[in-house]
Amino acid sequence: MAKAQYTDNFADGNFTHNPTWSGTTDKFSVTDNILKLNDQNASGSGSFKAYLSTSSVASVDASWECRVTAQVNLTSTNYVRFYLMSDTAELTASRLNGYFILVGGIQKEVALYRQSGSSTTKIIDGTDNRLSTTANNLIVKATRNADGNWQLFSKLHTESDFLLEGQTLDAQFMQSRHSGIMVNYSSSNKNKYSFDDFTVTGSEHIVITQNIQRHQVVMSEIMADPDPVVGTLPNAEYIELYNRTNKPIELSGWHIASGNTKTTIQAGQIAPKGYIVLCSAAQKATFEAMGVVVAHLNSLPSLANNGALLVLTDEAGKTITFTQYSSDWYGTDNFRKDGGFSLERIDNDNLHSSSLNWRPSQNGNGGTPGAVNSVATSNPDQVTPKLLAVSLLGLGQSQLVFNKEMNDSIAKISSNYSSDNITIGNITPIDPKNDRITLSFLPTLSNDTVGIQINGLECVSGFALGQTVFRLAVPQEPQAGDVVINEILYNPDSGIEEYIELFNKSNKVINLAKIFVTTRNSSGLFDTKNAITTDSILLFPNQYLLLSKNIASVCDRYNCGTDGILLNTNMPTLPNSEGNIVICLANTDIIDEVRYSDKFQSPSVVSSKGVSLERINPYMPTNDANNWTSASFVEKYGTPARQNSQYSVANTDSEQNYRLEYETFTPNNDGYRDQLILNYKLPESGYNITANIYTPTGVRAGTLANNLIAGTAGTIRWDGRGNNGSLCEVGIYVIRIEAIKAGRKINAQLVCVLGMR
Repeated sequence: MAKAQYTDNFADGNFTHNPTWSGTTDKFSVTDNILKLNDQNASGSGSFKAYLSTSSVASVDASWECRVTAQVNLTSTNYVRFYLMSDTAELTASRLNGYFILVGGIQKEVALYRQSGSSTTKIIDGTDNRLSTTANNLIVKATRNADGNWQLFSKLHTESDFLLEGQTLDAQFMQSRHSGIMVNYSSSNKNKYSFDDFTVTGSEHIVITQNIQRHQVVMSEIMADPDPVVGTLPNAEYIELYNRTNKPIELSGWHIASGNTKTTIQAGQIAPKGYIVLCSAAQKATFEAMGVVVAHLNSLPSLANNGALLVLTDEAGKTITFTQYSSDWYGTDNFRKDGGFSLERIDNDNLHSSSLNWRPSQNGNGGTPGAVNSVATSNPDQVTPKLLAVSLLGLGQSQLVFNKEMNDSIAKISSNYSSDNITIGNITPIDPKNDRITLSFLPTLSNDTVGIQINGLECVSGFALGQTVFRLAVPQEPQAGDVVINEILYNPDSGIEEYIELFNKSNKVINLAKIFVTTRNSSGLFDTKNAITTDSILLFPNQYLLLSKNIASVCDRYNCGTDGILLNTNMPTLPNSEGNIVICLANTDIIDEVRYSDKFQSPSVVSSKGVSLERINPYMPTNDANNWTSASFVEKYGTPARQNSQYSVANTDSEQNYRLEYETFTPNNDGYRDQLILNYKLPESGYNITANIYTPTGVRAGTLANNLIAGTAGTIRWDGRGNNGSLCEVGIYVIRIEAIKAGRKINAQLVCVLGMR
């Protein structure tokens, strides 16, 4: 660090050199080797300002001292600011960043302030009424070490020793360009301030570039709801950070944000493969007494109990890591969700930010701040990247929406995007989550559909997206019947969210930002209007749209389509036995509406729990009960974002209703014909299938299907096991299969051979 200093006792009779002072120079003069305020033009009521500043880069291991004389009653309009550090020479500027000693003010004290723009914060509160006379003559002094620890002193002319006014840690500003004085005064006191014996020493803070890459530091634990306390931890919110590298990382000047609130980390260093806790300054000592390494912050942004986006940035504003936590991450553990237990990251090397890598703490104290998490184990990311939707920002700009964070460096490579119709220009991953990428292109869209191909993109975990093609077009205004309600899961199993599937049966490209989902109340009026999305996402003809509050839970249970659009959205809650759904425009024009009921389900469905209602024919009336039925058991009772299992198709009379892929199978797990495969094709939806296995003597050996709901086509498999779970003997077997619907039957008897090799 370079040593920097200036001294001035004005023995040379001026303030124009050695050092050079600048500012409102016409309001100061040097008389008898003392710098004096001498504003000849100040008159009338109100207050006036005058200042002088000089170059100074002293900011660490530094000391600032000067003598101040004020022959006035110090008040809110009569005071002195001794600027120790400032990023501007103009000490009356509204955008100044730095520190100053206040002499006077309402409390008639010597205090230390931090100034951020036009906002000032007292960081050392001096002794009140220390300057209560009209003959104030004192020396003020401040020191600061390399870590940002400040001490403030004052000595009245009647005292022989300095009084320690206070001390604090503040490292928000580490660099300085100027130092000086600013006087606020009334016209009657325009010549009653003087200054002398300036002595400033110290070093310039040299910023060492650490070059910390994204996610080399991660958030490893979040305590958003510490109440009630369940163990020895304090009743305090905190965030734990983990250093994934083999080198120490300095956090001074970094920022932590929760939602729209951001604060600066004053000081702190994370050891290699080590932890550090972010908490409020009031709780710092409590955590340190527990042996926890704690960073210094003036305050920690409030952590909402139900969730928030947390973002960690370095001193230059570059995102280091983020986590968008949610109280839903507690899962079904309502006991811990109720408070007192933190959320812990399972695997600090899994960089995909989702509930799959977080669990409530299992530690009896409610959390493990500064230590290995109680749930820590290997949990590598297994989520492959997918393009969920494409949003049109304008006729020359679109935004790609992905299911997870993408590698921003690779995303910016223009050769990863190609089109025969347009030329891709600017490519911008959207910080901090990088799960969206904005593309600019020329020429702008006209009436033609434009195709764009993506190659080479990777997610944050290095998984390739694979070749993906998407389309852009100018959207058209939706009208009644263009988009229809096509499938409803209104009574889901535990842990699975409800969903609504829509289908664009028109030849239009629909802007989903124009469509809303609602229900009707008991009076028949619309309830709360829920926007499907605020993004101008395009739904193309014959494309499916899946809506749910938690798409991941739906796709974990059912096989979601890969060509449809999957959107997490704030849709209305659906009653479990009967209810209604309305798809409308902002002006309440109805696009489609259905009143569903358990009566729409197949007669064989005893309980609708976990069974979706499928629309048989999207081109037939929505509220025709005969146009709805239960999803097929073969599809696990749901087909979100793809063609329904009960979709109405014409039957070809020449084709068999039942067919074996092969007659002989050998269930020996050698990978060759280990299962018997029986394909069925029925003339229409709504059939229930029963299939049993018999020996040649008529003894029932097993059951393959028992009155299960079938689609119009599907597959039934036999692994060779009987009803007792054991493998049946080698030999010939007969399959008797029957499909029934409203008294109609389609029977068959097929012969197979269970062999062994």
